[in-house]
Amino acid sequence: MGEPKGVPSKAAMFHHALHPVMVDFPIAFLIGGFLTDVGYWRTEDLFWARTSVWLIGAGVLMGIAAAILGAIDFFTVVPDKAKRAGWIHFIVNALALTLALLNLLLRLGDEPEQYILFFGLILSLLTTLLLTLGGWFGGELVMRHGVSVFGDREKD
Repeated sequence: MGEPKGVPSKAAMFHHALHPVMVDFPIAFLIGGFLTDVGYWRTEDLFWARTSVWLIGAGVLMGIAAAILGAIDFFTVVPDKAKRAGWIHFIVNALALTLALLNLLLRLGDEPEQYILFFGLILSLLTTLLLTLGGWFGGELVMRHGVSVFGDREKD
């Protein structure tokens, strides 16, 4: 067998690219925030409102970590032919993270449910849609251009 084809990640640990591992967390947390907002909308149970705050907060924190790792790769290893997909991925996900942070800031305080209907629910939906679009272009980077297919490897 020959060398694997692809562009190795600069943000890697034990030869494994870290950005593809980290992105699952903010995606799951922020989409979970949208689903718990829907739960609150349908039931008006405060459990769902409090759960949304925690999920969105965790999504923002993990999103920042994933963004830092992604930015390291974007600015150091993404080849020129993949820059368009990289910029779209970068901008769309930065926008999603910004909306999620705004959504979180609206909910901080004694009454997290106050902003869920209507504004918070819309922000959660937009965040989910942007994450889906950003993920599509992240897939383009990996599947079409081989970015972060493997981490930095020592030469044998």
